[in-house]
Amino acid sequence: MTQYSAFDAYLLQGNQLLPQEKEKLKIVSAEFGQPSYVDAETTGVQSKLEYCLLNRNGGSIHSPIFYVPGLSASYRGAESLVKLLAIKTQTPIVVISKPNSGLSGNLPSQLRSYSDFHVYSELIFDLIKKVMLSWAEQGRILQSNKVHLIGSSLAGPIITQLAHSHPYIIQSLTLIHPVSEKNEYSITVGSRYVPQMLDQLILSGQRDPLVAIVNAIIKKDALANNTTAQRLAWRLWEMHTATNGTLPENLAGNPFPALCIAGEKDKLVPPAQVKVLESMHPKNVDFKMLPGMCHYSPYWSIFEYSQEIIRFLNENRTKRYTTCSFISAIVGKLKKVLNIHI
Repeated sequence: MTQYSAFDAYLLQGNQLLPQEKEKLKIVSAEFGQPSYVDAETTGVQSKLEYCLLNRNGGSIHSPIFYVPGLSASYRGAESLVKLLAIKTQTPIVVISKPNSGLSGNLPSQLRSYSDFHVYSELIFDLIKKVMLSWAEQGRILQSNKVHLIGSSLAGPIITQLAHSHPYIIQSLTLIHPVSEKNEYSITVGSRYVPQMLDQLILSGQRDPLVAIVNAIIKKDALANNTTAQRLAWRLWEMHTATNGTLPENLAGNPFPALCIAGEKDKLVPPAQVKVLESMHPKNVDFKMLPGMCHYSPYWSIFEYSQEIIRFLNENRTKRYTTCSFISAIVGKLKKVLNIHI
């Protein structure tokens, strides 16, 4: 018997879903409650990573979606949006608990001396390889070796670093309210959480019931992921590392299309910050500023966000990139390595 969450009950009681989509929700809900694990590794580092596969049944696979939630959130924190994406796209979606979150393994504390998300991104890359290999071993036909990569908030710089290091596996990149400021004190970024959280509490009493439901999910997930001083230390390191400016640099010159969704009322990633990012990357990045949306809106304004994401995925589902695009990307990386300014 399918166990429905409060989120499922919310969707089932209204007219938001078509009858066939409500039937699909039963399958997706059962899948969401069955996490899997991969022993991921990169140079000198190993970690068990927790993930959940939605739309797991079927034959051939073309460009699956890999989704990484933001700060403190395991795959369970992304429940509302990823379930809707699974229902609407019929595409396999892998939702990942980052290292040090959910039931994923803790990393050695000495890694907090690093100034970027290289270890995080490489562990997630290893998970992607091993999950896709497991599909091939199960006899499923992989029509493409490329993936759609989606990251929310703090996961923005993580997946952008992954995409920069391994562009050949990326069909598209979607950044949802990505933290992208350069050389900003992490305490300044952290202080913006306070007014954002106040907005969230006010909204929970003024908007539809989904806000309160999602607030409960986020709170439960955050408490589960922050039970020790070690995990709190990682949260602070992640916040600090997200402000070192690597996202704009890693986004530049890549051959794949990218979507950046921002919110007009986002206090954590203000519109002015996003406009600076947009001015740096006018060609390969599609920027969408959603009116009235704050940093946590992707959790409850799921139809607005899923509409933008699905439009972008459909536009780039089978797009292939020319040799010129890859040459241009390689030249850009060489210029960066050699510090050539042309």
